[in-house]
Formats: sequence, C-alpha cells, structure tokens
Amino acid sequence: MARAPEYRLQMAVKSYLDMALPGDVVWYHVPNGEKRDKRTGAKLKAMGVKAGVPDLAFVLPPAGQAAFIELKTEDGDQSSNQTAFRLSVRQAGGLEAVARSVEEVESVLRRWGVALRATTGAWTHNEARARKLTDGIRGTTSMGMGQSVKCSGGGG
Repeated sequence: MARAPEYRLQMAVKSYLDMALPGDVVWYHVPNGEKRDKRTGAKLKAMGVKAGVPDLAFVLPPAGQAAFIELKTEDGDQSSNQTAFRLSVRQAGGLEAVARSVEEVESVLRRWGVALRATTGAWTHNEARARKLTDGIRGTTSMGMGQSVKCSGGGG
C-alpha cells in the first residue's frame, strides 16, 4: 500500500464519521497540527490552544461523556505532549484512544458504546461508488482518499 500523510487518514475518517455517527454524537476535528508562523502560534497559544490535544473530540450521549481520538499513520509516533494530554483525559474521567485506520476508529467507537449507523465495509463501498461517479464526471482515474483506509508515513 502506498504511503500517505496523516491528513489523508484524517479526511477518510471524517468521511466515515459523517456516514456512521448517529445524530446525537457531537464531534469535531481539532486543527492544531498545521505549521504556523511564530506570531500566529503565539496568538493562538495566548487564546488557549494547547499542545498535544488529540485530532478528534467527541461528546457522547447520553451523559455528555468527553472522548478523544488521536489519529496516527501506521508508523507515526505520539509526541510527549500528546501522551501527557491522553493521561490527563483518563485522570479526569474522559475517554481517549489512538487509531491508525478507519477500522480502528470504528472499533474504538463501538468499544465506547456508540451505536454506529454504518460499518467501515459499507463506507468503503460507498466511497468507491462515489469516486467512480466523480471520476466519470471529471474524466480522471484518481484513487482519491477513500481507498486510503490505512495510511503510513508523513505527517502527524
């Protein structure tokens, strides 16, 4: 399988979550990972941006449980700030996990008791069908991010 940066995994997971999560689950991506100039970085830090915050944040029903997933490529490592944040979440009673594929995200959510509306198998089929339609419209044969169920290398 071709190596791909972490952002491709992020986009694939976003696509899966849009299809699979029930409407009562609140979730969002935390955009901490991009490079910024020093001035912007200082401003964001002054506004409360914290190093090590996981990529995905969830509020899970019925009680509003806080939960976080850090996405990593197959060979990506967590920073010391990420490890410390995960420990803080556990100590505060929150849920946290690291996932390296869309399937691992599905597994984590099921372990947390989320009643998913779709499996990764259904998502993969849906992504392939959508890609076929858009490739036909654009006249291209790009693989797109939907094929990148497992990603490795780069980013993160």
